[in-house]
Amino acid sequence: MKVFLSYKSEEVEVAERLQNALDERGHDVWRDQSHIKPGEVWMKAINDALLSSDRIIVLFSARAFNSDVVHNEFMHGLRSRNVMGILTDNIVHVPAPYNKAPMISIYNWLVWDLASDIDHLAASLSISDKKFKLLYPTNGAFNRDSLSSSE
Repeated sequence: MKVFLSYKSEEVEVAERLQNALDERGHDVWRDQSHIKPGEVWMKAINDALLSSDRIIVLFSARAFNSDVVHNEFMHGLRSRNVMGILTDNIVHVPAPYNKAPMISIYNWLVWDLASDIDHLAASLSISDKKFKLLYPTNGAFNRDSLSSSE
């Protein structure tokens, strides 16, 4: 599964750690700092990667909700219905429009290194496109239970 990883630059350590963990679980993770080559046009590389990715995951820390770049990458994924938000902080309220997509928390993995959080995320990314699109809330309330069954 080809995965585009969106994050605020201050979260680079979390992004690197998540990229490595998902790569180890068989995903092909695209991240700007590890894939854009010197001299390459930054925005074109990002757009090409967004268009060619099966899934877009957005790391949401409290700071990321205020990033225009993260917002634009999230909105691309929301329109395509292939985005998943990943909560990296202990966030209680997810503001609109970010609450319109599936969310999963890796907070426990980041704090206590609980591998089950990443295993759950990796499995969630691997479900079929049809089932993944069913994860999208119709009333603004994401249903985490729908991730536990497989197709």
